[in-house]
Amino acid sequence: MKCFSIFKDKYKGRGQRSAPELKEQEKHQFSGSDRVTKSSCSSTSSPRGIPKLYEEKGHNLRVFSFSELKRATSDFNRLLKIGEGGFGSVFKGSIKPVDGNGDPILVAIKRLNKDALQ
Repeated sequence: MKCFSIFKDKYKGRGQRSAPELKEQEKHQFSGSDRVTKSSCSSTSSPRGIPKLYEEKGHNLRVFSFSELKRATSDFNRLLKIGEGGFGSVFKGSIKPVDGNGDPILVAIKRLNKDALQ
């Protein structure tokens, strides 16, 4: 199975343009103060270690049992397989919200391949 990306054309309906017109537009679109640079994005705080991040974010994580993951993917149904990599297959699934109310949440669930060589 192959994966691909779909991009929405924000210029749809404006008509066809030649390559020189597009290049000129790109120059104007990404110039001046709108340009993002490494220095403008850097933070003055020191990097935090992984244990510290787990402490900060751990209370918001939700843990699932294997049976919950099987149920979310209809027992890892082949029709819900959306990709495959060196570590295993990725399936589309849906889980109930924490409070049980509302629409299911669409998720991607990776089932690791125990024979993976990576």
